[in-house]
Formats: sequence, C-alpha cells, structure tokens
Amino acid sequence: MYGVKRKRLWVLVADDGHARLLRDFVASEGKPKQSDILHEAENLRSHDITSDRPGRSFASVGARRSAMEPHTQPVREQDRLFAALLMQTLDDNLAAGDFDELIIIAAPQMLGDLRKAATPALSGVIVKEIAKDLTTLPTSQLYAKVAELAAFPGGS
Repeated sequence: MYGVKRKRLWVLVADDGHARLLRDFVASEGKPKQSDILHEAENLRSHDITSDRPGRSFASVGARRSAMEPHTQPVREQDRLFAALLMQTLDDNLAAGDFDELIIIAAPQMLGDLRKAATPALSGVIVKEIAKDLTTLPTSQLYAKVAELAAFPGGS
C-alpha cells in the first residue's frame, strides 16, 4: 500500500534503577532498529541520600527530646525522580516526532511512578503497559520477551 506510513514503536523497559529504550521496535522481527541504555540511576541507600542527622524535637510534656522522622522516604523519592526523568526524555522525543507509539514494560512500582509522571501527550501514545521487570535479562532474551509481550492485535 502506498501512502500508508508505518507507525514507529518505541518500548521502554525499566525498573527503579535502570531503563532501556528499544527504538523502532518491530515485533514481527523481534528486535529494535536501535537499543539504548537511557539511564542508570544511582543505587543509593537512605543514609547516603540524607547525609545530615535527623532533627530533634521536644516532647510536649517534660524535657525529653527525640529524633524526627523524615516526611518522605528518600529512596522512594529518588525512584519517583528517576521516573520523571525518563518520562521527560520520552516527552521530548515525542515532541520532536521521533516515535508514534509507546509500550512501557516496567516493574510494578516503577510502572505506577511512570504513569504519574506521564504528560497528557505521552499518555495518548502509550498503547500498552506491562507490569513486569525485564531489566535483568540478557539482550537476546530481552528482545524475544518484548516481541512476545508486544504482540497485540493491530500492533506493529
């Protein structure tokens, strides 16, 4: 068919510390035209992120003091920031016209963080979300698993 433009499908595979972007993925061929490691987040522990000792507070009665708990969990906050960075990168690529459809395959908690960080434009091109952590698979197994999971009626 002439004049029918094939949609460019990108696949984001992520967990809370790693992300891989499979660009121009063709499910029938079982591989992307390009594969990039988008980002690897630093694997920090809570005490690495919060270098200061917790503040102290006085009890409402008496002279006792106790350490104050942080309002957020620093490691979870790092995960959310990583998700926001990934979605901003994808949003920039979408605005540049680099892809038409997106599949996200991510560890369940990261998938939730990615959903929250998605812009309306990016949400509009997500054709499939899969709650599964594939980041530890070797490249050949990753491509095969993504091809299996990406197969859907009307897909690439």
